[in-house]
Amino acid sequence: DIENILRVSRNYLSLEAPIKEGEDKSFIDLLESETGSVEQEIIHGTLTDALSEIVDELSEREAKIIKWRFGMEGEAPKTLEEVGETLQISRERVRQVESRALAKLRKKAMKRKLSDYLN
Repeated sequence: DIENILRVSRNYLSLEAPIKEGEDKSFIDLLESETGSVEQEIIHGTLTDALSEIVDELSEREAKIIKWRFGMEGEAPKTLEEVGETLQISRERVRQVESRALAKLRKKAMKRKLSDYLN
């Protein structure tokens, strides 16, 4: 317990090391951020990762619609019309699937205690 704390405190981390494996952003980038506090960036990153995990639990179609509609994966958000054209379904059907998927996401988020971020 105390030994574990002491052992952990001896580990050093380079500020130039990537935040996550395979990512370009480093800890120093967080410190230099002009968009907000380091704490906000870390919370945003953690939340984004958690939401991505939950979205990946949806059906393939639901996940695609959510990712496209909300601009996940670094792309600009798409309209109902744009998503409908891509999937060759009506914009109303996109809205229905999106609504169902969002309800599932809220339920899963509540179970994982992410609800504070989704309201």
